[in-house]
Amino acid sequence: MAANTEAGRAAARSRRKDIQFSIRTDSDTKARAARAAEAARMTLTEFVETAVRERADEVLARHDQILLTDRDFLLFEELMIRAVEPNDLVRAEAAEFNQGRFDALGRYHC
Repeated sequence: MAANTEAGRAAARSRRKDIQFSIRTDSDTKARAARAAEAARMTLTEFVETAVRERADEVLARHDQILLTDRDFLLFEELMIRAVEPNDLVRAEAAEFNQGRFDALGRYHC
């Protein structure tokens, strides 16, 4: 856990805190989080922020990946290697893509 280092904790503390993020949980979950924060030598806020960031990074990394079977990868590879003149539909899609239909995270959306 990167934030367990002194530099990680310092970075977490130095971020501008202008948003309050409240959650409701049961007493057991809060007690476990407080115990874990103490073991990690972090405040409860630092621990929760770190846990949320790390989990968000994991979920987004999986979301942003494209997983292919071996068969699909070989097909994709073949299509990428083969020199084929793009048709009108491909040109239109490329032009639309280049106009930039991106979300706030820089991901393209149809």
